[in-house]
Amino acid sequence: MSLPRMPRYLDAQTQRVPYYLGALADVLEANAIAKATADLTLTASFQDVAGATLTLAQKGNYLIWAVFACEGNSNDTEPEGRLDVAGVAQAALAYFRPQGASTSRATVAQMWRITTTSENTVIKLQARTTSAAGTFKVRQQTQIMSMGVG
Repeated sequence: MSLPRMPRYLDAQTQRVPYYLGALADVLEANAIAKATADLTLTASFQDVAGATLTLAQKGNYLIWAVFACEGNSNDTEPEGRLDVAGVAQAALAYFRPQGASTSRATVAQMWRITTTSENTVIKLQARTTSAAGTFKVRQQTQIMSMGVG
C-alpha cells in the first residue's frame, strides 16, 4: 500500500509559500477553543466559568462563539451567560428559560463580534442566575471558541 501524495505548498517558480496559504495559516493560528474545567453553581452575581478562557494573541477582529451547558431545578429564575473582554462585559447575553420546576437542561449558544486593540487580550465566559430560587449550574461541557476575521 502506498501513502497518498502530499500536496505541494511551495510555489514551483519562487519556492515560497503562496500568499493565500500564509494568510490561511494566520487565520488558523487565531482560532482557539477552551472548555470549562468544572461545573459552576450559579449565584446572583456574574462569576467566571473556570477554564472557559482564551488569550487572543493578535489584535484585530474576532467572532466568538459560546455554548453554555445549563442545568437547574426552578422555573423562577433564568440563568444568563456573557462574554467578558479584558474586563469589559459584552452587551449580548445567552439566556435559558426553564420550563417547569423539575430538573431542566439546555445547551444555550451566543455569538459576539469583537475588535481587540492590543495583543494578548483575555476573553472569558461568565454566568449568573437572576434569583436565588432553585439551584442552577453551568456544566463542564460549556465552551468558548474564537475565530479571527478580516
